Amino acid sequence: MNQIRNILSFLLVAGAACVHAQQPIVKINGGSTASGCDVTAAAGAPIFQLDATGNVLVNGTINPVGCGAPTGGGTNTPTFGLNPPASGVVINGGSTTVAADSAASVPFTYQAYYADSCSVGTPTTTGTCPAIGASNASCTGSGTSKSCAPAGATLSIPTSAAMGTNTACAYTVKATCLPGSVTSTAVLNVTKPDSGDPVCSALVPVKTASGANWTQVTGNTSVKYGDGSTASKNATDYVSVWSYPGSTVAWPGNSGLSTRPTASVNFYFAEKFTVPTDGSVTGHPNWAWSGSGINSNASIAISQCPGDFGQAGTVTTTGCKVGQGQSASGLTAIVSDTQTGSFCSLKPGKNYYLNILPMAPLPVSNVSTSSCSGTCTPWFGTTH
Repeated sequence: MNQIRNILSFLLVAGAACVHAQQPIVKINGGSTASGCDVTAAAGAPIFQLDATGNVLVNGTINPVGCGAPTGGGTNTPTFGLNPPASGVVINGGSTTVAADSAASVPFTYQAYYADSCSVGTPTTTGTCPAIGASNASCTGSGTSKSCAPAGATLSIPTSAAMGTNTACAYTVKATCLPGSVTSTAVLNVTKPDSGDPVCSALVPVKTASGANWTQVTGNTSVKYGDGSTASKNATDYVSVWSYPGSTVAWPGNSGLSTRPTASVNFYFAEKFTVPTDGSVTGHPNWAWSGSGINSNASIAISQCPGDFGQAGTVTTTGCKVGQGQSASGLTAIVSDTQTGSFCSLKPGKNYYLNILPMAPLPVSNVSTSSCSGTCTPWFGTTH
């Protein structure tokens, strides 16, 4: 090191001594100025310097000719980054996946050297994921090496409600340091707790082609059964609607059980049920709902949201909806923690709705009105 310092000292003195004759330049890649990448110091200024850690610094004006000049002529001014470069963004101590509602914010950090300043812009995401913000994310280089790291930097975390119907959101976080616009990035993944139901208020309302609202049947409605009996049942409760008078049958009901609930024109049913956790229906892909005869002309869907016929893209999984006319062949579900084939996969312990749109096809936004007159009473049966 002493030898290097002596050589550099000699160069500095020699450079100063030659000021009156010709200011020396640094020839990068050597050769002529036409093929090299030369640095010219200001008159009388040393072209070599040492920093506090022993790095050799070359200061001066860059001649871009030959510095990566593109084929066919022209010039290409070189760019210089930080050395060492800014370290990567570290979120939450190294973990980049957090659960919504687990915290209001998570810490993050990064480190830069030879940086005048660093900043973090607004984290970016895609689709309908809610925006998040970065706080206390900037820093200013200080000391001989201009080291820079934010103090108390945090990223906000959306709540389950803010995530709406999204179950997972990914955010790209970028720190930019000057000079040179050196960047470091990381991805923050936010997931909605699996135990939480979606926020169904984020759904687009069920509307006709003319913009009129369809309305959910609430309270009691008259239900006719396959044995000829009639009863007033809670139209929002699957077990109530699908249990014969005098009985209570858990979801999905008995084989051959059929119902004929009554709705006014432009009203839909949303019957809530909970998938059993006792294993009695797990893994059996033969829980089917189908229409009967002319009154099978209804669209049906299973979703975690009432009135969800796919207009908001939140229908649970593949196979969880069938349009008017298709309902005669049925909608078949399987109880499974993962998507299984083309069945409507439902998870044990979760709440769902059997949504029925009487006498109207999908997509519902193309429908001007239901085709039944006065009241709609579609027949439906469950088989397994």
